Amino acid sequence: SQWIDPAGGSWGDAGNWDSNEVPGSTSETLFNLEATYPVTIGTRTSGRSRIENGNVSFRNADLTLIGPLSIGGDAKLTLPEGTLKVSEITLGHLPPISPLTPTLAQLYVSNVGTAITGSTAINIGAASAGELFISDATLVSSQVRIGVNSPGTAIVGGSNANWFMSSLAV
Repeated sequence: SQWIDPAGGSWGDAGNWDSNEVPGSTSETLFNLEATYPVTIGTRTSGRSRIENGNVSFRNADLTLIGPLSIGGDAKLTLPEGTLKVSEITLGHLPPISPLTPTLAQLYVSNVGTAITGSTAINIGAASAGELFISDATLVSSQVRIGVNSPGTAIVGGSNANWFMSSLAV
């Protein structure tokens, strides 16, 4: 299912999706609008999710992804509240269209009480540059790889920021 409302809205509103159906627990979701918009999630389970353009904010999230979360191009995903449970996150999953126009895929996780969990494997800087920013939020991950094939950056800040991981490769 592809998100089609550049103004944002509720994940649970079928009219916001190209299929005119709310994505189910195995549905793949794609966010690729060149816009800045909030998506109010609520409690949802979905398949893999790709953020490939624009600046998307997942609000009021209690989201479980059965597949990976991939952020590519110049896309930015912000998680300012709630929880995201996912087994794998890749930042920079798309190669740049041209080496002359590099891209930066970004994931911003912020505010006390916001968390990403799910034995998450994180790859920052896969096919293109990626950046992870954690501000006063919590991230629980298994393996973390920074600078996989492209530049990767991880910034952790704020007195309440926590990043728990089993292994780190830079």
